[in-house]
Amino acid sequence: MKKLILSRHDVKEAMAQMVKEKIDYNKGTLHIEVSEDKIYRDIEKTAIKDIETIISNYSHRALHWMS
Repeated sequence: MKKLILSRHDVKEAMAQMVKEKIDYNKGTLHIEVSEDKIYRDIEKTAIKDIETIISNYSHRALHWMS
């Protein structure tokens, strides 16, 4: 289920936008350089944690329909 959700085109676009915003924030506000890969891994880790929480709280049949 996690792979199915994370492989969707719109999810990938949203994560890429989040990475861009975080890089811009780090450069503009915090004046630090953080690799794009590290930021992507952090966002992906958070997404997986959130997906696991949703999966544990909802019916698998309903989740399959929504994905």
